[in-house]
Amino acid sequence: MLNHVNDIRRNRNLSALTLDNNLSKAALVQSKYQHSIRKMTHSNDNYSGLADKLRKNGSTCSLNGCAENVAWNQDTVNEVFNDWVESPGHLENILGSFGGMGIAKFGTYWTQTFN
Repeated sequence: MLNHVNDIRRNRNLSALTLDNNLSKAALVQSKYQHSIRKMTHSNDNYSGLADKLRKNGSTCSLNGCAENVAWNQDTVNEVFNDWVESPGHLENILGSFGGMGIAKFGTYWTQTFN
């Protein structure tokens, strides 16, 4: 996933992102939560919001903020990446002014986090 993200960023003259273990931990928490409730969502009853979720999993929102993409029912990295790129809001996150990215899949639920 990181290679796909950095390829599209490079094609638009944007800096590359680094894979961040704590962002991936927060992404996994969200993917597991979605799986447990069988629903794709950004909400999580265990956190007050994305910033709280990142903080409690060892990360923070950067000065440029933070963002999250979620998806459901794609089998491969290529499928979920292509779906996100075709969605203006998800693409905006992928191309955002961030330095780090996390990614996780649990069951059929995907989460991508940025800071």
